[in-house]
Amino acid sequence: MPDAGSGSDVSDIQDALHGAYGVYVNTDSHGLGEQREVFLGMRIFEVAKRIKTLRHYVYSNLEYGFKVRTR
Repeated sequence: MPDAGSGSDVSDIQDALHGAYGVYVNTDSHGLGEQREVFLGMRIFEVAKRIKTLRHYVYSNLEYGFKVRTR
């Protein structure tokens, strides 16, 4: 179970979105791990869809920088 306020606690995210007009969601695969990032991104979207006041939703993620190699 994640720590309260950790950014991966979906109930805390739902509380934070309550009454919001717009939200910019940015996840980080380096900190969360790739599978957790995908799961959390989908869960945040599902929670956001239930917020009646939310009109703008922008999702982004940070690439795992160590996997990106320059040639």
